[in-house]
Amino acid sequence: MGEEIAVGLLDKVKAQAEQVAAKAQQGVAQGQAKLDQMQTKRQGDALLARLGSALYAKERRGGPQKAVDDALAALDGFVAANPDAAAMLQRPLDSGDHTEQEKTVADPLANRENPTGESS
Repeated sequence: MGEEIAVGLLDKVKAQAEQVAAKAQQGVAQGQAKLDQMQTKRQGDALLARLGSALYAKERRGGPQKAVDDALAALDGFVAANPDAAAMLQRPLDSGDHTEQEKTVADPLANRENPTGESS
């Protein structure tokens, strides 16, 4: 009878250890997925910044159209390789999905006082 109790106890401990291992593995998988998502977002943000820079240079400084075309091609390739990233890239700035820091980077003059005192 004592041996049956010991075997039963060992079975319970083994089952609990398997559950803990499964939860740990699930946590690692979730962490890796979040890391992958953050890296994808960072890559998309960098490509958008590149496009913005090329477009600004073209429109305001006479930069080459080729730089804009190259940036668009790189962004198209990124979206083709990462279809889930397309939704992230299509969020308008006023959607509420952006942090204040993202809005400031996208429109650095949005929250500054007008130095001339004129109303906009």
